[in-house]
Amino acid sequence: MKSLDYIGMKPLKDGKIRLPEQVNTTVQALAKGDEQFALYLHRQDTVNTGSVLEIDLPDGSYSLVWTDTKSGTETAASLADHNGGLAIINSPAFIGDIALRIMKAR
Repeated sequence: MKSLDYIGMKPLKDGKIRLPEQVNTTVQALAKGDEQFALYLHRQDTVNTGSVLEIDLPDGSYSLVWTDTKSGTETAASLADHNGGLAIINSPAFIGDIALRIMKAR
């Protein structure tokens, strides 16, 4: 998360991200163009489970890094050869909150 240019980021526009059928989870997102995204998911309950989010991304490949906000432990993933449009991303199991960094591969 330290590698993001937070000063150059803006809130992600409505409709670009959603959590389908997850009433106890909210998401806040920042973006710098179509290159960098920072997301924060917060869950109201204390169930240790994952979430599914949908985010509108341009075509390309992306690196994803999930950060446990309590321990700082990072889990890397990737989204290769995305054709553009809604990308479905599954989080690791978490309790309370988790952060996600999405970076477009060069």
